[in-house]
Amino acid sequence: MELEQSVTIEFEKAKKTDAITMLFNDGKKKHYALSKYDPKKIDSKIFGEDMGNAETIWVFMGLSLGYQIEYLLDYAKRDLNIIIIEPSKKYVELQKEQNPNLEAILAKPSVALVTMENFIELKSVITQKVRAKDRNNVRFVDNSLYLKFFEGFYKVATKEVSNSINFLNINYNTRDVYFIKTLKNIMLNKEATINSYSFKPHWGAYKDIPALIVSGGPSLDKNIEFIKNFKGFVFTGVRTYNKVYDYGGEVDFLCSVDPTVKSFELLADREKTHAAMITLPVSSPDIIANNDGPKYITVNDAPVIYSLFKQTYAYLPAFGSVATLCLSGAKVLGCNPIIFIGQDLAYTDNKTHADTVGAKTLNINEETHRIMVDGYYGGKVPSHNDLEGFLRWIEDYIRDNSEDTTYINATEGGAKIKGTIQMPFEEVVQKYTNQKPKLEHTLKVTDAYEEGETPEEPEKALQDCIQEIKDIKKMIQEGIKYTDEIIAEYKKGPKAAQVKLQKLIRKVDKRVGSNIPTKNALANEAIKIAYSKINIHTPYKQPLHETAEERQIRLASMTNHTYQLIIVQLDRVLELIELKEEDQESEEN
Repeated sequence: MELEQSVTIEFEKAKKTDAITMLFNDGKKKHYALSKYDPKKIDSKIFGEDMGNAETIWVFMGLSLGYQIEYLLDYAKRDLNIIIIEPSKKYVELQKEQNPNLEAILAKPSVALVTMENFIELKSVITQKVRAKDRNNVRFVDNSLYLKFFEGFYKVATKEVSNSINFLNINYNTRDVYFIKTLKNIMLNKEATINSYSFKPHWGAYKDIPALIVSGGPSLDKNIEFIKNFKGFVFTGVRTYNKVYDYGGEVDFLCSVDPTVKSFELLADREKTHAAMITLPVSSPDIIANNDGPKYITVNDAPVIYSLFKQTYAYLPAFGSVATLCLSGAKVLGCNPIIFIGQDLAYTDNKTHADTVGAKTLNINEETHRIMVDGYYGGKVPSHNDLEGFLRWIEDYIRDNSEDTTYINATEGGAKIKGTIQMPFEEVVQKYTNQKPKLEHTLKVTDAYEEGETPEEPEKALQDCIQEIKDIKKMIQEGIKYTDEIIAEYKKGPKAAQVKLQKLIRKVDKRVGSNIPTKNALANEAIKIAYSKINIHTPYKQPLHETAEERQIRLASMTNHTYQLIIVQLDRVLELIELKEEDQESEEN
């Protein structure tokens, strides 16, 4: 991005006041950035009738001699969170010469200035200033002249602001939906989870047995034919499971992380999968039900699972891509070396996947989040933000777990993976010939306890969990009753019985406030979602101007509404975990 070099800013005395006004000049035309008559007079259209609240984040396109910001701060009578976007530092310095007040404004900790010179910081500035609860509380103060005179800068800056806030919206909307979806999957996978096998007999048991991770990247077509001669353990995700068998190989571990039904469609031409599964309890119930092999459950949200079944499951690190779970699984078994094929992590030949697993050809130049990464054969290759995230995670994992393990990238294409040795897969097959032993699946999780430990029956644990949540719900309902009374007292104004109020407030604190968070992780998650919902409600944000009585009513109303939302979330949780499995399945369909 280059700044328009021909634009200068000029200053002159206003025609009706002693204030200084500002103009843009690109050598062809001049335009006033502020009123030429009275630049300090703020047009009502700039802020409108709503002047925000104490938590509003203000984003100003252009410093505009600071007059608008001065007006806002004077109205608010307090410091506010402000982000100022100005094309160049030199323009800022020129404006500071004309308005001595700017020095103090820009020095405020609550004010952030981003110019062309530090533009790379804009995203982090927005991230620091705008949290999820603020996503509906951002006000953008535009100046259309910046589009005319600094078009490139303006478009990139406004897009960055928009993308950052949209990202917050997506994250916020996803959390609630994801929690309910994954809880539904957990309950549909209940029997598989409870009856799963323990990793304990296998932990570090297969040293010097090679492990192969088969991914579906574009380069898989180059060497999948050699898989029939590989002697070690083979790990796949759903996408490549069938293809290993199609080329004469055998899968030892099918790994799954995807909670959606879409991944199951990749197995449409196979009635059942038979390999042992390493899976999250939130993975697609269709994939888990379609597998008749032994299941090994790994959890990334252990407190929730423990609250439900009172069983302890292994934690294998994973990060979105099924290959990361395969990698953790191979490492837990003690395999060495660990080999990757089809792990392009890039758009080799402009493809998303290998032809053998359903390639999709892209127009790379049209990819919104296209980036370039170091290539397997040197130079740079096109990739994507998500793929780069997986690449960095794998590189970090290898760096932290390389003491007694060799990692080989036999993909023969795509991205370079730091920490790996590069070797053609055919050579790998010829070099590493240790034969894998037959896997024995003997120890269930429900039996994997140390001497002296007393395991709890999972079904009883589930019923205890349900009762805990019902007790929490009853407690919250009492909180609603008390806060209803508090609000009614506050609304009486000065006549409110202060002794009665204090007694009610103490009841809320003792009965509810001191018991949140709870020991039940499911209830805690429901409570967090309720709080996140209430935090975005503008009516509960602290106003710029508020009396003590108004503040009391606002806070009591917010507490009351929060409790009501918690009840809604707890009811959703209870509805899911109390359903019988057949009811869950019919609801899913």
